Amino acid sequence: MCSRPLVLGFDAVPIAISAGIYFWHSILLHANVRLSFGPLRWVIASPVFHHWHHAARPDAQGKNFAGQLSVLDKLFGTMYMPAGQTPERSGLDEPVPNTYISQMLYPFKLARLIHERRPKWGLSAMPDTSRQRHSQTARRDIPLNTASRKSQTKTCRIP
Repeated sequence: MCSRPLVLGFDAVPIAISAGIYFWHSILLHANVRLSFGPLRWVIASPVFHHWHHAARPDAQGKNFAGQLSVLDKLFGTMYMPAGQTPERSGLDEPVPNTYISQMLYPFKLARLIHERRPKWGLSAMPDTSRQRHSQTARRDIPLNTASRKSQTKTCRIP
């Protein structure tokens, strides 16, 4: 008799099938499609349900946290799905691309823009006046030669 591999004591095949469904559903939730799943929308999270989670409307903020089961948001009072409406804008300041491939590449473009616009750290990034002030402070606070350092320090004897 052939034995199947186990994952934490469970048969690996059902685990792999449920993981595949979970990942497919997660991608579907973030796709730019208008599916609501009809009456199942109250049980299973749909793309429209999850789009309200990212909506740029104050009344939709802090809502629709469930990743798979929208019934959990209904249970905890955080469900927000106005009848017959879909969010006009997401919480981003710029529009999300329309095609699937563009949506998949979008985070990399956004990360590159953020990286290019972030301030460069260190003295070279400071304006000239700040750099000059920093250098003067450093010279004033730290004596450069040992003679001045000895005259400023007190020695203590430990009994």
